[in-house]
Amino acid sequence: MSLETGKQRSERIQIDYYRKRDDLSRWRFVCIAGALVASGVYAAYLFGWSGKATEQRITQFSTGPLSSVHAHFEDRCEACHLSGTPIDLQATAGPADFGPAEALTLLGIDRQSSLNHLESVCQRCHQVAAHHDERMTQDGQDIDRNCSLCHAEHRGAEKDLVAVSNAKCAICHQRLSRVCVSSPRVDESTVAFDRSGHGDFQSLKDPDPGRIRFDHAQHLRPGQVEPGQRGGTTYAALSPQWRRRYDRGQESGASASDDAPVQLNCDDCHQLSGNPEGRSTQGADLELGRYFQTISFEQHCVGCHGISPGVATSDAPLLPHAAPWDQVDLLLSATILGARARGQARLPGDNSRREPLPGIGVGAAPETVSTRLPDGVLDAARQRVQAQCQTCHLPEDYTDQAIARVGRRNADPMIPPRWLRKGLYDHAAHRSIQCEYCHAAVHQAGETTDPVDQSQVMIAGIESCVACHRPAKNPLPQSVSPEIEAMFGTTPTWGSDDCTLCHRYHGFDAAQEAPAGSVTIRPVAAVRPPDSEAAP
Repeated sequence: MSLETGKQRSERIQIDYYRKRDDLSRWRFVCIAGALVASGVYAAYLFGWSGKATEQRITQFSTGPLSSVHAHFEDRCEACHLSGTPIDLQATAGPADFGPAEALTLLGIDRQSSLNHLESVCQRCHQVAAHHDERMTQDGQDIDRNCSLCHAEHRGAEKDLVAVSNAKCAICHQRLSRVCVSSPRVDESTVAFDRSGHGDFQSLKDPDPGRIRFDHAQHLRPGQVEPGQRGGTTYAALSPQWRRRYDRGQESGASASDDAPVQLNCDDCHQLSGNPEGRSTQGADLELGRYFQTISFEQHCVGCHGISPGVATSDAPLLPHAAPWDQVDLLLSATILGARARGQARLPGDNSRREPLPGIGVGAAPETVSTRLPDGVLDAARQRVQAQCQTCHLPEDYTDQAIARVGRRNADPMIPPRWLRKGLYDHAAHRSIQCEYCHAAVHQAGETTDPVDQSQVMIAGIESCVACHRPAKNPLPQSVSPEIEAMFGTTPTWGSDDCTLCHRYHGFDAAQEAPAGSVTIRPVAAVRPPDSEAAP
């Protein structure tokens, strides 16, 4: 049998085949014609419908209902949308690694105009601060300006626009060098909440920023002294005001004896700010119960560490804390002279009479008392006061210059209001967990800290968090011992590992680095002034 040649095969093909319609071509023509007719009918239905035409068009054009917080814009698409400037995460994404920017030019969309419009319409209501704009590349700034990249609308009334998925954060944080103009100050890659994917807390990598000589372990011991040592603080040494505060047995009628050592607890100095039962807001540091009240000498220290003027009288007034030294000198002079005038103290070389005068009291008569202190007496009194200052402060921290800086808004606090500066922590939400779970070093008997030079931040690392804050499918790690698990009390042993649980994007870190009370608001490019038609 001979094989068929190419010429023989070509003779079987009809030369005018393209002039004849087959079933496939006829079916294709029907589909195209049907689609055009259906499109025309649909357009006529939307634009020619009487009565509820506007409502019908909105229902048909919308890609989905708005979230409840934006529900008042449901019938006002023009408040956010303008022709040719779409609010879409792809249309306003960055180039190369972040989205098909080249396709925008082919579609006739000006990318920067789209970004400007998107940012302006959002900031009419939401005046958010910039997120490290000065440290971002142009690509990073464009991503930062794309509000819809993280806050996607038209997903339903129950959609929480603040609940941003971890994948959104990872767009930049999985490789920060792509969006930073210099080396990142935090870990280059953060993709999961564990030591390998997140790293330990940035604030724990630096020494303690506080400037107070303080030993937590010592203050938690009975009498605030080492076991077996004498000289511990007893309840008899406290004034009635401070005894009522520290002697918890008085409320139940079982008051401690006068010679019993004072026993302090964590909540004697650390009290939640605001109402711990209050509902949280998005106010970051302003959330009620999130942090503790600022440590104050007048509220937490003066009960045991009142600044004595050094005059051995029972009613000598205490000196104010952090007062200028010229004011302290005046108070010292008045206290010393007043005690001498009343016969309660004698200066060196004092030859005043020791016998009480009738109707005057012990010592010399007031008119015989000098109103000028001998040389060296005031200096010696100030040195005694400074010796008390050194109990808690370094010498350079109680000079006139250092005291003058205390009241300035941008001054570094002696005791920082919080130590984890890159993330939020809600103490109220964790109040059923015992303090020593996260602050074990505080309760160690002086073995790990030097009370004079405390450089250790006594906060547990990320390992203390990942036991609870883990993916929902992961069980409680076996490394958590029954003793530690018991510290949780009635608190569930699972918590979300969302980035937004501890981090706020808009201006949180920038506000911490700016002077207290100041927040830099992002400049909005090409913001349209509000008008009666489009302004929300």
